[in-house]
Amino acid sequence: GFTFAGVLLLVAVPVSELCAFTRDEFLSYNGVTDYYRQFGLYNPQDPAQRMDGLAADVFRTCLTANGTGDLLHAIQLREPFRFQEVLDASFVALDDQQAGMVVDTARYELLVTQARMFGGLFRLNPDQPLPLDVASSSRLLGSSLDPDDQVGPDGEDLIYGLNTYAASIAGPGQYAFEHGTSGGGVLITATEPSEQYLAQLPPRTRNALDYARLKEQILSDSSLLRCDVMDGNYIVTERRCSYQEFKAHVLDMAEQVKAAGLQLGNEANSAKQLLAVDLRSSLQSILTEVRELRTLLGCRFLWRRWEDFDFRLCNVALPGAIEAALASLVLSVASLLLAFIHYKLWRHLLDNRVVGEELEKFSKKYGYLNTRT
Repeated sequence: GFTFAGVLLLVAVPVSELCAFTRDEFLSYNGVTDYYRQFGLYNPQDPAQRMDGLAADVFRTCLTANGTGDLLHAIQLREPFRFQEVLDASFVALDDQQAGMVVDTARYELLVTQARMFGGLFRLNPDQPLPLDVASSSRLLGSSLDPDDQVGPDGEDLIYGLNTYAASIAGPGQYAFEHGTSGGGVLITATEPSEQYLAQLPPRTRNALDYARLKEQILSDSSLLRCDVMDGNYIVTERRCSYQEFKAHVLDMAEQVKAAGLQLGNEANSAKQLLAVDLRSSLQSILTEVRELRTLLGCRFLWRRWEDFDFRLCNVALPGAIEAALASLVLSVASLLLAFIHYKLWRHLLDNRVVGEELEKFSKKYGYLNTRT
């Protein structure tokens, strides 16, 4: 019994120390740093045997109490593998947009219409306006180069034309634009009325006529505006043009944008099929494997297996061994005590028998122990 208890204690004491060591030091966050050489967490080709950071992170993730089990994060692949999630979401969004239009053709039609109506819209809006007649300044400032009044691109503002401008200078019939369609009196051109004529007029009227001549200068000068052209190599060639050529140029650019947009729509519809079906089919196997890696690649089961073994060894087997050793020790002491008592009783009875036999021998020999009858 003592031998059995001693053997159990010889086993239990080292195992107890081992349990405390592995729980508190060996398999802890800092324990990896202290015992990385024992774990082999270094590059064998490194003479200094410095700790491998990735290997240490993997060990901490898998085999420490506070590890997450996320191997991808430990080896720094969680973010690089996010492309699978992004691509899957993009393919789903592409499927949702299959029925929709890639290019809104109505917007291009609106662009061409706006270019045709307002491609030559130049409004009188000087940074520092000259003094004008208060009653007519609202019709003079903000006016355009078109003969007639028109509603602005916003559909609300009324933009006054050349005819209204001429009638607002000094009243109807006093002045008329060369490029206007109504009015009478003095004709306004790029150079007329002359400076001598203007010098005789009130300052506010003279200022209005100065603006009017500038309008005619824009309409009549053949090289005042620019209608630059860009070739297929994206090289821009400067070209001077007149007002009418500028309007035609703006309309032409709008038509080119419309044609390019419609072509883009056709190409985009063709690309939809390639991206949503062909490309997705070719990438499906890779995306599936990456998704499985992202969702299934974990190592926490290692810690759960070790924790179960540690619990059974340190919390079940070790206490059982200690209890068995103590029970065996108590049993052995009790057995020893019982044997001692039995020995004492046996010895007592044996001594009494020997004494009795000796007394009987002396009685027979000497006869002094006879009893009276």
